[in-house]
Amino acid sequence: MSTADDLCQLAKSLPVNERLRLVEKIAHDLTDATTLVTAVPSPVGLTAAELVSLLSSLPQADDGCAADVEAAVRSQPEVSRSPW
Repeated sequence: MSTADDLCQLAKSLPVNERLRLVEKIAHDLTDATTLVTAVPSPVGLTAAELVSLLSSLPQADDGCAADVEAAVRSQPEVSRSPW
């Protein structure tokens, strides 16, 4: 059992009014202005302009690519209907 599970069991054993006080105290302590992280996260990934640039630099499919994909899909066997 984890510490969180142990604490949950302890909280469940308290009278309702004490549980509420505990939850309020935890919420207050967790939202205390001195404990909040105020750093702005650094951006992750690509900007839209970088994505457009990357996609436009990729090789283009030849004229027969779509026909080849369609033929490959059509040649696959039928899949039985899912019971879900």
